[in-house]
Amino acid sequence: QSTYTEPFLTTGLLQFENGRVAYPDGTVSMDAIAISQLDLQVIRNTNGELNLLQLAAGLAGNASNVEAPAGEESAATEQATEWALQLDQFSVADSQIELLDNATEQPSNLATSLAFALGNINNQPGTIMPLSLQLALASGGELSLEGETALLPEPALQADARLTDLNLTAMQPYLNELAALNLDSADLFADLALTVNPEE
Repeated sequence: QSTYTEPFLTTGLLQFENGRVAYPDGTVSMDAIAISQLDLQVIRNTNGELNLLQLAAGLAGNASNVEAPAGEESAATEQATEWALQLDQFSVADSQIELLDNATEQPSNLATSLAFALGNINNQPGTIMPLSLQLALASGGELSLEGETALLPEPALQADARLTDLNLTAMQPYLNELAALNLDSADLFADLALTVNPEE
């Protein structure tokens, strides 16, 4: 049973643009879904358990208690795969993620702003989806990522990432777990090429 009582997710604006359903063609499409002023709080308790995972486990447990009549589950799955789904653009802007970690000896609190965009989303194998991600940490520094990804038939990623003036002293609680090392000042700059290829 979850020990968390505060909301972990709040959002100021959720916008849908030009949704369409065609039947019997079996297509569902939408021009855009945009989320702004989202505030996500991820908490790890002293036992190392994440609040989001506890929620997911609770939802999975509730779903397992609902049994579909014989034959209906496979029929529903088959029917779902026949529908063509298309979302031209999904975006998150003007948002924040906060990580509260109570599992380390010195509790950690990391916060970052979030901007994210993913385009050409659908359920057709081999679809290439452009993505972008920007994080600006409250402790100092930025991370940006630009590239392309695919979800089906297997996840794949090709992207360039840039770390700019990333303040590593915010990671002190985790360094304490590994070694007797104290960072008075440390910044990280890096350009990275990221590749996830299921064929390799």
